[in-house]
Amino acid sequence: VLNMKSFFHFITAHLLFLSQAKPSAHDQSYDRSASVFSPKGNIYQVNYARMAVGKSMTSVGVKCKDGIVFCGSKRKLKLKDPKFIEKIGKIDDHVVCVSSGLSADCNQLLRECRHRALEHHLQFQEHIPIQTFIQSLSDILQVYTQVGGVRPFGV
Repeated sequence: VLNMKSFFHFITAHLLFLSQAKPSAHDQSYDRSASVFSPKGNIYQVNYARMAVGKSMTSVGVKCKDGIVFCGSKRKLKLKDPKFIEKIGKIDDHVVCVSSGLSADCNQLLRECRHRALEHHLQFQEHIPIQTFIQSLSDILQVYTQVGGVRPFGV
């Protein structure tokens, strides 16, 4: 049950977000594609993805002499069960990632990365080399930034 004060804060925050996220009426035709520049030189879909990452919780990975420490914070939301938000994910036996941004985008990238690592393992009977893995991940991110009909990942 929301009281009036929390409802007011909720509406104010969403109106503030919408006023910051929307381009002017003149520029609205440029926010439908991730491959079209506005007259000001902006790609609004990329800006929206950056804003999503900027509003998300922080995730950190630190390398030390004994190993690696990952830390990801979760925001407690009323409509989302925290046990289904995966901030730290195992991709392969030797590759782990920590994510920040839109959780649906993070989950989609995790699935795609796991699939590519498994394909490599089945084809070559070895773990995917890190350089190959990073190139594959970069290719995925680049395609979603330039191809029409999809939006850039907010991670």
